[in-house]
Amino acid sequence: MPTFTDTPPVLFPAYEHPIKMVVCDLDGTLVQSDLKVSDTVLETIQAVTNKGVKVVIATGRMFPSALPYVKRLGLDTPVICYQGAVVRDSQDGFALRYSNPVPLDLAKDIVGYCQSQGIHINVYVNDVLHSQPHEIYVDEYKRTSSIEPVLLDDVLSILQVDAPPKMVVINNDPAVLETVRAYLLETYGAERIGVCKSRHNFLELTAPDVSKWSAVVALAEQWGILPQEVMCLGDEENDVAMLAGDGLGLAMANGPLAVQRKAKGIVPHISEDGAAQAMRHYVLAK
Repeated sequence: MPTFTDTPPVLFPAYEHPIKMVVCDLDGTLVQSDLKVSDTVLETIQAVTNKGVKVVIATGRMFPSALPYVKRLGLDTPVICYQGAVVRDSQDGFALRYSNPVPLDLAKDIVGYCQSQGIHINVYVNDVLHSQPHEIYVDEYKRTSSIEPVLLDDVLSILQVDAPPKMVVINNDPAVLETVRAYLLETYGAERIGVCKSRHNFLELTAPDVSKWSAVVALAEQWGILPQEVMCLGDEENDVAMLAGDGLGLAMANGPLAVQRKAKGIVPHISEDGAAQAMRHYVLAK
């Protein structure tokens, strides 16, 4: 991950390369806190795709949770989901293009640790969410994802054959999340497990070489698009890899300042349709 700097973020920085592909995070970038997408964003994305520019969603959400937004946005491009661990076609059949799951034995160890410590963890297997019962975290996740989880007293029991593309530790106490992060990195090292936050109370766990940016580069290459011809928009720590990549990485003004400082520049707050403003500035106005 790029190092933190004190360089102030620049609004709409100058950029010399043409934009042929736009990659957008969902929550906090296109999807507002009420889980809606503004008409301005919808109209802007339609205009961008009409111009022949690829628009791709890159999200930490599981595929079934992301797909309704992809359809709402009128996109037919592949979906980067589970932080980049999975890429699926968004059309009929939803063919799997790419998968890089957490190794099964490692996933078992981590789930076992969380359960022994009474720490809530979501486990995703074959596009199904498995979770322990919890009076707060289960309902919160259902509300934001529109996904009904399979509730199990022992989530470890689901990890028998298929490895999960990712797991998510959920806790409203930031100190608990940092304790889990420190334990995992000390026990397994960054070379075995990828750890990053996607929300204030979500700690995402993936294979170590998984990122939204790695999936973006793979898709761009298939379309003959250079990394420098890609614009990425995001707002949280799990977006940093693509915001700091070789393309034009722009952070939302509603995201943490530490994330903004790792991007090439910033765009206005989501309440001001900052992502749509960026697309109009760098794609439609050119």
